[in-house]
Amino acid sequence: MDPPLPTPDADTVLTAAVGGVVSPVLIAGQDGAIVVANAAAAVALGCGDPRELTGRPALEESAAEGCGSLLSAARDGLAVSRDLVSLPCPDGAFLRAAAFAVPIELDRGRGAVIAFTAVVEADDDAARFNAPSRLASLRRAATGIAEEVAGGRALSTAAREIARSVGLPLLHILRCEPDRTVTVVAAWSADDRGLRPGSRHAAADLPAGAGARVDDLAGALGPVADALRAAGTGAVIGTPVVVDDGVWGLLLGGQHVGAALAADVEQRLAPFAGLVASRVGSMARRRELARLADEQASLRRVATLVARGVPTSELLAAMTREIGLLLDLDMLHLARYDEDGDAHGVASWSRHGNPIPLGIVTSDEGQSIPSLVLRTGRQVRVSDYESVASAIAERLDVLGTHTVVGVPLRVDGRLWGVLGAAAADDRRLPENVGDRIAAFSELLATAIGNLEAREARARLNQEHEALRDIATLVAHDVAPNELFAEVAAAIGHLLGADFAALTPFDDDETWVAAAWSPRGDHPQIDQRFPIAPDTLAYAIRATGRPARVDLFEDAAGELTRFVRDVLGARSAAGAPIVVGGRVWGALIVHTTAERRLPKDTTARLERFSELVATAIGNSEARAELKALADEQAALRRVATLVAYAAPAEAVFAAVGRELGGLLWDMPTQVVRYDEDGDATVLAGWGDSITPAGQRVSLEGDSVSSLVKRAGAPVRISADQWSGPLGEYALSFGLRWGVGAPIMVDGRVWGAMTIVSRQREPFPADTEQRIARFAELVAAAISNLEARDALAASRARVVAAADDERQRVVHDLHDGAQQRLVHTIVTLKLALKMLDERPEEGREFVAEGLEQAEQATRELRDLVHGILPRVLTVGGLRAAVTTLAARMTIPVGVDVWIPRLDGGVEGAAYFVVAEALTNVAKHAAATRADVRARVVDGMLQVAVRDDGAGGARSDGRGLLGLADRLAVLQGRLTVDSPPLRGTTVSATIPIAGIVEAEFR
Repeated sequence: MDPPLPTPDADTVLTAAVGGVVSPVLIAGQDGAIVVANAAAAVALGCGDPRELTGRPALEESAAEGCGSLLSAARDGLAVSRDLVSLPCPDGAFLRAAAFAVPIELDRGRGAVIAFTAVVEADDDAARFNAPSRLASLRRAATGIAEEVAGGRALSTAAREIARSVGLPLLHILRCEPDRTVTVVAAWSADDRGLRPGSRHAAADLPAGAGARVDDLAGALGPVADALRAAGTGAVIGTPVVVDDGVWGLLLGGQHVGAALAADVEQRLAPFAGLVASRVGSMARRRELARLADEQASLRRVATLVARGVPTSELLAAMTREIGLLLDLDMLHLARYDEDGDAHGVASWSRHGNPIPLGIVTSDEGQSIPSLVLRTGRQVRVSDYESVASAIAERLDVLGTHTVVGVPLRVDGRLWGVLGAAAADDRRLPENVGDRIAAFSELLATAIGNLEAREARARLNQEHEALRDIATLVAHDVAPNELFAEVAAAIGHLLGADFAALTPFDDDETWVAAAWSPRGDHPQIDQRFPIAPDTLAYAIRATGRPARVDLFEDAAGELTRFVRDVLGARSAAGAPIVVGGRVWGALIVHTTAERRLPKDTTARLERFSELVATAIGNSEARAELKALADEQAALRRVATLVAYAAPAEAVFAAVGRELGGLLWDMPTQVVRYDEDGDATVLAGWGDSITPAGQRVSLEGDSVSSLVKRAGAPVRISADQWSGPLGEYALSFGLRWGVGAPIMVDGRVWGAMTIVSRQREPFPADTEQRIARFAELVAAAISNLEARDALAASRARVVAAADDERQRVVHDLHDGAQQRLVHTIVTLKLALKMLDERPEEGREFVAEGLEQAEQATRELRDLVHGILPRVLTVGGLRAAVTTLAARMTIPVGVDVWIPRLDGGVEGAAYFVVAEALTNVAKHAAATRADVRARVVDGMLQVAVRDDGAGGARSDGRGLLGLADRLAVLQGRLTVDSPPLRGTTVSATIPIAGIVEAEFR
């Protein structure tokens, strides 16, 4: 009779069942005392050795007595779950935890497997969502242990029965693992020796493979062979256990040393392998059904979140957690690739509550899981991840993780990201874990695709709404500053930026016209920055196209340092605002996060910049129309003053007031250039200007001095000012100046100037606007000078007429009149003496006749002094020839003109007579020439000499001639450079005169 077969050790089975579970698990009997606990439970309850918990109460006493206690699983044989229970710790404290209990059959009666995890009470949506997921995980752990214990007991019984039936003193049931190891799930031996249940061994160390036998272990090597020999085993036989067409494991039987294996042992052992396969398959199917149930529950929870429209981050976190729990992983990390290939963590889960931080970014270089998946596009597995240089690898190394699997995640055909799974401590990832994750990745990809489509629609709707709002503001002609602020806020919100700004450009500087920050505390930016090369502003202005800076660390320049150091920005993007073909400014957004701005940022900015450009263009057009209307009105007011012959002081004051008002109330003034090289301020308007009447020096560079030198409009900046007037301007803080000349009769008479303290320069058309007012001032001055000249001419004409009358009276009184009186007296005496003394009477008659003849000659000479007879009879050529004949120096006569109007000939005659008189009196010349021609309806007369020159044009005689010519709308000019002779020229219109034959 065979000796009784010992039963397997219960504690060994229980310890093996809970030892490989990561979650905290303990097994309690019906009395509530702990029978066995795993290492995770010991850590959670605050003790170092799980054996310290044996015999201690599993639950708080009040909870253990309640009808809803977890221990009802032991009493009633039903599964029980609780969101919150109290577990007593050895130190007297209590651990608040969620738990799930299932019944288990123990040698001492029914007990309960309790899986638990510590929780913190919360009432938010996340906690309510986590509760069912957490309990599902605990249920899987507790149920799996109960089944494994029950299965282990069944297999242990099967091992004993198989050994008895086959006639072997030793039998093991081994399970093949994906990592080429085997686990002893059941064992029996007659003397309680052999491989212990729960132990794992390398498959290569087995002395007999599937379907093989070793009749002599003496020569076998390895730890398994050593253990079998120590158990007194001399021969072994192996038979595979095939489940679902795959080798699940094997039956390993042994025979004592000195005893031989039966010849038909293989045939006797094979049917039992089928029975074991049937039992294992049944257990696997139950587990698969449970897994499918868990998966369906997980999908329902995820679908609920999708239906609720939770944020993307929350949904991705939930799906990552669900996949990790379903696949019994320790850690799962989801990262998304950006356009540069860098992987950004978007969701992370850990069974132990210490997931990888989402802020970690993995570059596309090196041997990290994200970089390997990016390069290969396939699953990757790294068994020595602690050797990889990356931030995630360092994090995993702290957790004792060595093996990591990465699975590509494709969304709409593109590589969207990577799922990375890891096992903690010495727990190894199954070989097929990548395929299992890949199966769920399709579900995750579908969810992400739907999320992205939903977010894209929402983003597009938000963008369209924002664009409509901005377009409405543009249509209602809101103030530019208000529009700029709205645009900055809109693009900041839409693009998720940390800072947004609208920045205008001028020639070489930029400044912030509007700024926005989500915190509402954007730093005050009241300074201007130079647009230096290698800056974002420079790239936008130079190309007229969008630009971006993905990393400010290596950038230079004052503006870049401000953005990087004050704003804390790491990257930025901008789009130009193009108005009228010129780059007016830019819309710019910044982010302080390590992530870069999306690739479509610049395209989205452009849509807003076009609206801003339209608004600015409309605003500038309206401003230009208003400025033009205001300018025309101002010009009309000034022109009215000029037309009504207002005093010069009133015209100057009006021009300064009107021009200053048009150009933002800037100080203006009118200056006159003096003959000594200085200038006199005639009028001014506004503050900080030189008072009227003060003389200023034109030394150095100032607006007035530059206008005089150039004879054209000029512009000057603070760094160009010099000399007394420039220093005076700088002392008032003036930055810019613009001036235009006042041209009177072709000469630079003076200037109109305007100055500014503003940092912005004057608009480009300022010179032209000032020039239009300067023309009016010039017209007023010309009119004033013409009126003054006319009044002086009239006075000279009256004086000349008076002088001429006095001369005629004097000549008549002292000449012809005296002679006529003498003739009358003589003739009266002759009349008395003719009768008495005829001879004497004839003498008196002769004397009277002589006096009468002399009076006649004097009267003729007097008349000739007014208009010579030779001129009236022979014309201008004859008269000029007569004048030349009387000169003491040679005079060339080149006069070939027809007979003209008497007034024209008389004026030309007197010009020649006065010029030749001056030659004779003052020139010290050796020769003179007279020339006269009719050209284009104008009589041109010129008298030249080779004398000393230096003649003045304001002599009384020449002024009288100028007045005479002015009556005929003619003009007299004198050119008399020193030592180079003198030329007196006259131009007289002869409209209506028909040229006749010369004579």
